[in-house]
Amino acid sequence: MHFDSVEMDIPTIDLLPFALIPERGKAMNEKQIECGKRLDECFKEHGFCYLANIFGATKNENDDEDDDVVSRVFEKAKSLFALSEEEKSTLMKWDARTNTGFSSFGTECLNDDRKPDEKETFNVRRKGLYKDLEQMGNGEGYFKGIERETEEVFNAFFMELMKATERLCVAVACALKLEDSYFFVDKFQKFDLSTLKFLHSPPSNAKNLRNDSTTSKGEALRVSEHVDFGFATFLFHDSQSLGSGLQVKKSENFAHGRDDVENGWIDIKAKKSDVHKNICILNTGALLSRWTNNLYAATAHRVVIPMDDERAKSIDRYSCAFFMDPDIDVIIETPEEVKKQFKDANIDFVDYEPLTSFEFVQMKINEMVVKD
Repeated sequence: MHFDSVEMDIPTIDLLPFALIPERGKAMNEKQIECGKRLDECFKEHGFCYLANIFGATKNENDDEDDDVVSRVFEKAKSLFALSEEEKSTLMKWDARTNTGFSSFGTECLNDDRKPDEKETFNVRRKGLYKDLEQMGNGEGYFKGIERETEEVFNAFFMELMKATERLCVAVACALKLEDSYFFVDKFQKFDLSTLKFLHSPPSNAKNLRNDSTTSKGEALRVSEHVDFGFATFLFHDSQSLGSGLQVKKSENFAHGRDDVENGWIDIKAKKSDVHKNICILNTGALLSRWTNNLYAATAHRVVIPMDDERAKSIDRYSCAFFMDPDIDVIIETPEEVKKQFKDANIDFVDYEPLTSFEFVQMKINEMVVKD
């Protein structure tokens, strides 16, 4: 391949031991402790992995029900993005107040040193979160112009991802050896900042690309370099594209991955497995990095157009990302157990001032304001 990157296998970590999380105050079992160790190693090294069985245990080993859930979600997302331009013009446009709604092609930019990203998106938040604002669009809220069944599938998927977040939160507490295994769970009660985002990039040879930003080897970008703001992200790809063109790398001190945009990138793709169910790509965010005083890395990522892969260029690329952000009023402060790890190792650390989850996300948004 000709990307400015290296190819490397990333670990597959099975979340199944946390399908049933222990009661508050109860000790972790051996399988949970081992899963926590693997997450700890991964998050310290680079912050991304394949995460299997995020929806818990399946009924039996031949049961594909959970994979079908993801397939149905992509089926509805594809139908949404397949609407005509005239139909899309009637959709509720993305609203900064709620971070919900439809953003048309080429209207988002994650790196202000680049041209607009080659994608269109649709953002969903927890059902009922904006009861007062959901009177927009003749009472249809941000699902205005979208069939009811699609709305129901998206909302149901959001609920499943909330449960998966709880499992991951306990696993991360185990990884950090926190005395309170519900330390992070308690920070995700209202889900008033978490967002489910659907993304679509058309075939790269289907239209004149607006993004003339390229890597040093000349590959155009579909999504420019960035780090997710929050705790972590579940990333899913449809079965056709399997994440073709996704590149990731460790980001020092939760920067945006722009300090050296041409080096250190790792090519990864989503995958299916006969052994593991409902696999997604997990990447850590800037807030988790700060929360752990940079003990855990944030993951910078981008999407390039694989110019040497004709099939990848000729198909539509669909993905969806669930951004796990703690509740708005949660105070982000490094746990004492984490500070003790630094002290015991005689390693200096930055004693960050406490701030709320909302303040941190807003700070990261302000850092990404497009320059004049």
